[in-house]
Amino acid sequence: YERLAVPVDATPVLVGLPTGSRHEIGAFTFALLLRQAGYDTVYLGPDLPTDSWLHAVDSYRPAAAVLSVLTDGHAEASATLRALHAAHPALPVFVGGPFAGEVPPDQTLPEIWIQDAAQFERARSLLSYIVTRAEAGEADLLKGYAIAVDVFGKDSAFDASTGLVTTIEPLSHVG
Repeated sequence: YERLAVPVDATPVLVGLPTGSRHEIGAFTFALLLRQAGYDTVYLGPDLPTDSWLHAVDSYRPAAAVLSVLTDGHAEASATLRALHAAHPALPVFVGGPFAGEVPPDQTLPEIWIQDAAQFERARSLLSYIVTRAEAGEADLLKGYAIAVDVFGKDSAFDASTGLVTTIEPLSHVG
């Protein structure tokens, strides 16, 4: 992870797990894949208290934050998201993981965070797909074509070598 080159002037994306979430392999894999795609990432680790998330945002001034919610501790995730929004209302924050659907959108993602709800759903679907494949030991199947077809609904004629949907669209909010 640390050996992967990132642009010197890149604004990072913070990736981690809120208080109570300790199973970090999916979130770490997501951070690694972002870094492999050329984005600067800061992996914050598991079980991160709200005040540590706030400190990280203050310190790194990220382009976005990604929280992975892998347990039913969605109340802690909601508290972290509300605190992040209160302190940094313009910061895009994305939630992924098996329990992401348990985090009530009305509490955690005010409409001003989401300029386009479909774009948020696409990003959430991508994160979920990546985490699921990685946890199943199928990280080697995370190819542009598979993502375009399985996540973004492209038809089987999609050409991943010329279609930039898998590299630009999912990450357009961080660039």
